[in-house]
Amino acid sequence: MAIEKDDKLNYLNSIRYVLHYPLNTEEKSRALKVFRPVINHKDKFIRLYAFFAVALCTDNWTPCLDEFSAILNHSINGTERLLTALLLVTINESNATLDFALEHRIRNEKSSRVLAAVGEALANRNNEKAVLEILRRRFDDIRDMFSAPLKRIRFSNSKAGIQLFESKHVWLRKIFCEVVGSYEAPSPATQERLSQALNDPDIDVQVFALDSYKRFTPSPKALSRILELTRSKFVDIQAPAFLAMKRAAPSQASLTRLLEGLEHPIGRVRKAALRALPNQITKANAEIYQSLVPLFQREKNLSIREDYLLCLRLSCPSPENLVLLIESFLREESKNNPDFLSDIRDMVDAGYSFSQLGELLKPLLKNERAVMRSHALLTYGVLGQKARPFLNVVNALKTDSKVEVRFTASVVSAILNAKEKQALELIRKGLEAEQDLVRLRAISCLGFISKIEDSDIDALIKLLDDRWWNIRCLAIEELGRIGPKARKAAAILEKKYWSFGETCRTEADLTLRKIRGPQ
Repeated sequence: MAIEKDDKLNYLNSIRYVLHYPLNTEEKSRALKVFRPVINHKDKFIRLYAFFAVALCTDNWTPCLDEFSAILNHSINGTERLLTALLLVTINESNATLDFALEHRIRNEKSSRVLAAVGEALANRNNEKAVLEILRRRFDDIRDMFSAPLKRIRFSNSKAGIQLFESKHVWLRKIFCEVVGSYEAPSPATQERLSQALNDPDIDVQVFALDSYKRFTPSPKALSRILELTRSKFVDIQAPAFLAMKRAAPSQASLTRLLEGLEHPIGRVRKAALRALPNQITKANAEIYQSLVPLFQREKNLSIREDYLLCLRLSCPSPENLVLLIESFLREESKNNPDFLSDIRDMVDAGYSFSQLGELLKPLLKNERAVMRSHALLTYGVLGQKARPFLNVVNALKTDSKVEVRFTASVVSAILNAKEKQALELIRKGLEAEQDLVRLRAISCLGFISKIEDSDIDALIKLLDDRWWNIRCLAIEELGRIGPKARKAAAILEKKYWSFGETCRTEADLTLRKIRGPQ
């Protein structure tokens, strides 16, 4: 929050920060120290920003309203009046203020940024009345700025939703679908409107409506239309239509259509059909796996073959089919792709283990790539005592040329010898190692330990500030695996959330849910 007093752009960015992120008491105190000293600044813009920031941090809007009203009534600077009016929209719901804000638009970078900030404030304050007023006007030139805020409004009544749904503007109808898609349980009336959106004359609106069904189960009427759309002549419609079937109740018609989709000539459509399949499979129709095996064997697309593995892992397949897939992956794709080995480790961790697996892994211990040798060792570690017959080949890698491979071999050797305490000591040293890859492997090896102590959780929390994002991400994932016992990490994850990259934020969302358990 440190800013130069005469740098207007930095003041504006600071305002956006205060608008966008909920501040705790300490952060509000810091913000007030920045903005209070400049409330009487000679520059009216800076004074404007300062008043607004102080009001946000203290929730005392009276001084702010007085100052803004004076500028609005007496300033001869059109930009200044515009910014003032736009900021007033967030605290004053009068139509007159909103009229002024919308009728005195100007095109320049600073006003655009403030306009976007105001949109965020409207969404953060859930100002539905202001949003309704905006929707009654033509404002195509600023629609992009208000698109994101509109999606975040949780409409308390159906008027705003109806206006979005019935709008003649395609982009507003798309926003309606996106807003509904963010709901956990839309009302029956809202679901009915969403099913009508599947018949929208604009293809983009249909796609957005289909995407919304990823969150909840389509009604029989909607499912019937979704099945029709899987046969659309447009590939851009077919793929999301198949994905929209994922939450649908299994039926013979849907299963038949999904199996047809698995033989579609376009890879993107095959991939979508495959991803929609697991929830459709029950004990009553488990024979569907007999159809998947030959389809898998004929599939040439590497990414789709990986999805077959994931599909079978999620859907409790028969051991025979799973062995077939594991053997195929270990003999073909995974020779040079460590991600496939990671998938196989997950399958073993989920309760699957096969005598063939240890033999299939042996060639990978001699792979020219160190990452492959490390992943093979980690898979032996997941097998635990079942992999003891392969202890000699594991020990052979204790003298590997790569330090991370030597480290992983030492830990796995201790695990296979039932010396968990020794393994844990090695892991703790590895978490503090200078070499990045050793720290990374040490985090993975923590999964072999049955009893994680508070000091180990503290070590993972420390790694949330690691210089390498891969380590930060894996540390977040491991905290999620530990679950509620790592509860003290929740507050730290929330505090650091916006400093993480997108991948780490996604992992943090999952970890926070695992740590907190059912709400």
